[in-house]
Amino acid sequence: MEVERIPERSSALFPMRQALFQGPVPRNVPGLRTFRAESVWQEVAGAARQIQELVRSGVRYRDITLVCSDMNLY
Repeated sequence: MEVERIPERSSALFPMRQALFQGPVPRNVPGLRTFRAESVWQEVAGAARQIQELVRSGVRYRDITLVCSDMNLY
């Protein structure tokens, strides 16, 4: 597995990284989509659908980041 280090403040993910595990994630951050579902299965299926839509619209897989709060659940 490769881990890419994102420069701290030069990324659209910066506001989310600051808020991760610190309470609510900020809404309306350009380039970020957040969602919650009733079950882990629905969250995974929803994330997969969003990734498919992004790729079909021309976004490269390498430009997509998926973040979850508890990897043990998934």
